[in-house]
Amino acid sequence: MIDPFNRLGTVRLGGGVLNRFERDHLRTADGTPLVRDRLTHPGAVVVVAVEAGGIWLLRQWRPAVGEWVWELPAGLLAPGEEPLAAAARECEEEIGRAPGSLRVLGSVVTSPGILDERCHVFEATDLSEVPARPDGPEEALAERHLVSIPDLPSRLATGEIRNAITISALALAGALGGDITEGDGTDQ
Repeated sequence: MIDPFNRLGTVRLGGGVLNRFERDHLRTADGTPLVRDRLTHPGAVVVVAVEAGGIWLLRQWRPAVGEWVWELPAGLLAPGEEPLAAAARECEEEIGRAPGSLRVLGSVVTSPGILDERCHVFEATDLSEVPARPDGPEEALAERHLVSIPDLPSRLATGEIRNAITISALALAGALGGDITEGDGTDQ
């Protein structure tokens, strides 16, 4: 698809540890000028890790929202890191499981009106236990739970699970009413 906007330039307005805040100067096909602000993001992965009829979830404190949040294993891409390698790394770090098989389920853009983050979604199966390697205080405090697949829709309906990336990944995996089974699908 052809980009309907001509990017005239971008100005960096600021930045932090993970993101840059930028202002894009654009022009539409009919010549109308536009200014749009956005945050840049290095990209991320999220993993639907399936084991023994359940999916691994973490209950993790998120300072940005000031509450405990249920989420799938997920994390940022390191500079130059391939999403497949990041997915395996996140499983080991966050849930202490090494995937024997990783299957690409797709990707999601998390908030495309303001953020350029793309989150790569994987399903991990054939998990083997390894020592967990939490990366940072939030992960060190996180609770790890193997949640039964049939329990997931009710946890979503009650608002217990409300992390948008987790909900999107579970939907891509078919775990919210579809058919998800261990080791099913094309392995990568």
